[in-house]
Amino acid sequence: MLKWIKTQFPEIKIVLLLRHPGAVANSRIKLNWEDHLGVLLSQEELMEDFLNPFKRDILGAKTIFEKNIFLWCIENYVPLKQFSRNELLVTFYEKYAVSPEEEID
Repeated sequence: MLKWIKTQFPEIKIVLLLRHPGAVANSRIKLNWEDHLGVLLSQEELMEDFLNPFKRDILGAKTIFEKNIFLWCIENYVPLKQFSRNELLVTFYEKYAVSPEEEID
């Protein structure tokens, strides 16, 4: 939805905070969050625009960990593909944890 937000509110600066996919998957599992891969795979435009090349691999995910890794990939791949270099600031959770002042700069 980030691209839609930017289109609707162009004055807003977008920051994409990335966290290690394994850490995200483990957190989602610990919190008992369900994956919503089926919802994403049912969106025709999303599939046509971004995910069709990966559909077989996504459907092949067997474990909840694998499904959450694919979910992380989709949630981050799509905005990284939609935005040009200067439209989106990408930062890293792990860098904030180690040296927040440096990452904020």
